[in-house]
Amino acid sequence: MQLEYIFVFVNRLSGSIPTYLGNITSLAYLDLEANQFSGQVPPEIGKLVNLRTLRLSYNRLTGDLPVQLAELKNLTDL
Repeated sequence: MQLEYIFVFVNRLSGSIPTYLGNITSLAYLDLEANQFSGQVPPEIGKLVNLRTLRLSYNRLTGDLPVQLAELKNLTDL
């Protein structure tokens, strides 16, 4: 069994986005929208080669998106 979906929309989660999420390469859908995540999007997210959807809006994220996201060829929804 492989984890394909993480949906934690509106859960008041805070802190930085965990870098270990980049190790779950089977992920196709990652929704961290409307929480209180802060800091930068970790470059490890760029290792999610199967990712199709990445939702990060309505958080307290700062900085530029990591260039590694450009390598996500399956990403269609950001």
